[in-house]
Amino acid sequence: LKMKHSGWMLAEIDSSRHAKLYQWNGQTHEPVEWYGLATWPDGDLRTSVDELSRYLVAMMNGGEWQGSRIMQRETVERMFAPQFAAGMRLAGVQEEQGHRQAMGWGYQQQESGHDLLGHGGGDPGVATWAYFFPATLTGVILFVNTSSGDEAFNRAFVALVKALSQAALDTGVSSMTSLLPMIEVEEAPGAGREEQ
Repeated sequence: LKMKHSGWMLAEIDSSRHAKLYQWNGQTHEPVEWYGLATWPDGDLRTSVDELSRYLVAMMNGGEWQGSRIMQRETVERMFAPQFAAGMRLAGVQEEQGHRQAMGWGYQQQESGHDLLGHGGGDPGVATWAYFFPATLTGVILFVNTSSGDEAFNRAFVALVKALSQAALDTGVSSMTSLLPMIEVEEAPGAGREEQ
């Protein structure tokens, strides 16, 4: 995939390419020092939208990227298969309407009725989202170098994700850069802050 600038550990990456991290505390952005996690395989990949898009395109293409097979099609199909029968739940887990869980990937049914398939998450100083529409093979990747427990901030992030997803579905465009001029998003609390 030629993800030459990606890595799991801080020592594997060029720190000059690493974003500064921030935590929104409700009034200001506080810097978050770079860190590693003991659970690094589940979400500590340090990469760019450009390099992660290569993996997402390969997954959308059944394990192939630019003519090279990186994963067997059957493996991708197994990874994308929902892991629970309709109505089954794990004890103590709230199941969201329209959400089905695959192996590391989740399906989210949109208001349009289309399924989005992908993975998102967050840790201190970061929120990420990489999903695609299986029906149209259009995808969206969003990285934010800020995390927050603030409800207004989280609503703004969700609104941006929904707008990007709908624009990708409506236009068939798979590049987020191409979509940004089309989207209007209300400014989140603390947006427009100056660099510290």
